[in-house]
Amino acid sequence: IERNESIVYLVECVGEADLELEAHMQSPVQLRELLLELRGRFGDAIESDETAIVFDVIKYSYLPFRAPSRA
Repeated sequence: IERNESIVYLVECVGEADLELEAHMQSPVQLRELLLELRGRFGDAIESDETAIVFDVIKYSYLPFRAPSRA
């Protein structure tokens, strides 16, 4: 898994999920290929999986654009 260039985040978890990963894909086909690869390599260990597709990440800043001047 560590050698897959699409995976940018991988962490072992405590709680409901044992492992979480984040992958950046260019198409749904690439996502399907990754899921098939993971199921092929670790199918016996995978009880279930969840997929969340994020199309855009909007970043908000609640700080002013510039620091206020000191009087």
